[in-house]
Amino acid sequence: MLKTPCLLALVAAPLLAGAQDAPARPALALAGPTALRGDSKAKFEPIEYKTRDKHVVHAEFYAPRKSKGRAPAVLLVHDAGSNAQHLAGVAEALQRKGFAVLVPDLRGHGASVTPDWDWTKTETEEEKAQAWTFAMRDLESSTDWLREQDSVHNSNLSVVGVGAGSVLAARYAVRDENARAVALIAPEPEAFGFNLLQDIIDLGGLPVMIMATDAAEKDAARIRTASAKANDGFEYVVYQRLTPKDEGDVLSDRRLNTELHKFLEAQAMPER
Repeated sequence: MLKTPCLLALVAAPLLAGAQDAPARPALALAGPTALRGDSKAKFEPIEYKTRDKHVVHAEFYAPRKSKGRAPAVLLVHDAGSNAQHLAGVAEALQRKGFAVLVPDLRGHGASVTPDWDWTKTETEEEKAQAWTFAMRDLESSTDWLREQDSVHNSNLSVVGVGAGSVLAARYAVRDENARAVALIAPEPEAFGFNLLQDIIDLGGLPVMIMATDAAEKDAARIRTASAKANDGFEYVVYQRLTPKDEGDVLSDRRLNTELHKFLEAQAMPER
């Protein structure tokens, strides 16, 4: 989970040739309980809500800055083994641009650890797959909570996933008719029983941005081709190259927040 596998595995078997020689992707650094916020003035509210299976999800809500009307929402989905704190910088940047941002600690992670759900104690792939599947319920409850907020536009949602969180983000966007855009940061091609390419195809034209290092550019191009072919030639997947300052953390790319905001704004705030 600390490595970002080659996206080449997403496409058909003929595309796998030479994948073993692909350069390693930068890992996603995990934030600890004392993770710092990038902007000391940024304000978030710690909240909690229950899922349909009665699990309590703890999350951080970055209320939108004052603006006319209700703000578009962004759901940020962290990597497996990480937590909401790791995405604080991304959340703050989007908050400053007028988005309402919710960052849940998925079950078994961060403040959402319980005796029944603790990612650090999952040992088998079957246990991890079960936890990741149940995490979809966490996302469902997260958007339910978002849509109840008076400051949030209840039919304008963008979903952003990081690492293995990308497969959850894509799968959730397929199911939510109010999703406007999907951004996948250093996505994993297959994680815990989820197949990213199939879900991107099933999005059926919903704008998708893949943000990854230059080593993944050709792979992203193949994903774009495969998804377009499956959707009558319509191209809806774009690639954004990342150059992390810290090779151990892809989120350290200096332009990540700017490019992410520009992409989401074009889909969620087209009139601006």
